[in-house]
Amino acid sequence: MKTRHLIALVFLVLCGCVSTPKYVEPTQSDAATLRFINKSDGYFAPLWFVNAKDCSGGIQGFTTDASKVLIGKNSFKAMKIEPNKAFSFWISYTTKPGMATLPDKDKMYCKIIGTFTPKSSGSYSATVTSTSTTCSVSLTETVDGVERPDPSFEKRAWKEALNGAGSHCQ
Repeated sequence: MKTRHLIALVFLVLCGCVSTPKYVEPTQSDAATLRFINKSDGYFAPLWFVNAKDCSGGIQGFTTDASKVLIGKNSFKAMKIEPNKAFSFWISYTTKPGMATLPDKDKMYCKIIGTFTPKSSGSYSATVTSTSTTCSVSLTETVDGVERPDPSFEKRAWKEALNGAGSHCQ
């Protein structure tokens, strides 16, 4: 009986049917703005970690319904984030929406983690691009209408955590 429950739980987590805690944006006047922009041929779900240092403490998203966080081709979602505090996000990318873990010769799937420290009232864009074999993210800051790479941005290596609150990056 326990085995069937474990299999059901694994299935729910893999298909995105388990909800993620909803993010509550900061209300301070100097909050930074982060836009997740899709310039790829696929879809991605941006999520972020409670503890930016080691990508732990749980994962948050735009909504409590994990199935509604996908950002489609040529679209974006924006959010406010706390300034002067490290922020780590996770891009879960696929060329076809649905269960990303099922084998499909025409489907590409990748995970990207990045960390940066936004400035007070800063404006940032995390832009996802892709080729037929890989995906990537760049982070830029817009100052006086000019976009430039953010020097605090660090791409991190993904690691599997033992549980949802464990460390997901190196």
